[in-house]
Amino acid sequence: MRTKIKTQAAQCAIAIRKELKEKFPGVKFKVTSESFAGGNSVRVSFVDSKYLQDEVESEIKKYQYGHFDGMTDYYEHSNVIEGLPQTKYLFVDRKYSNEIEKAVAMKVCKEWNIEFQEDWYSIRGQMKNGRSIPQIIRLELSDSRF
Repeated sequence: MRTKIKTQAAQCAIAIRKELKEKFPGVKFKVTSESFAGGNSVRVSFVDSKYLQDEVESEIKKYQYGHFDGMTDYYEHSNVIEGLPQTKYLFVDRKYSNEIEKAVAMKVCKEWNIEFQEDWYSIRGQMKNGRSIPQIIRLELSDSRF
């Protein structure tokens, strides 16, 4: 019987999944890996959490072994940790259910005395403090715990 050998990115995804389960109980994370010419990546996503994206990123950033420097067009291996499965690119994406988006949009519209629209992301022409209403709603979403 052949044993399936896991890629470095797959090993990294397994380690991340285990750590997230321990550090953020009750949150369902989707962790996927991908290998491609010139590297690999791991993507982490979660929906409607009491934890902020920055909190999750700070816990797992050790799994990315470097960063891309756009000024020099070079990937710097600045975070290599021996014995820890790591990936070239690590992405974290906090998502929101339609119900949460709608509730936050209604709250922001009420605070700003703006008529709520189901398609709140397309509200045009309304600027508050130099930001559009959709921008304010997205900021409120990213800063909120559910």
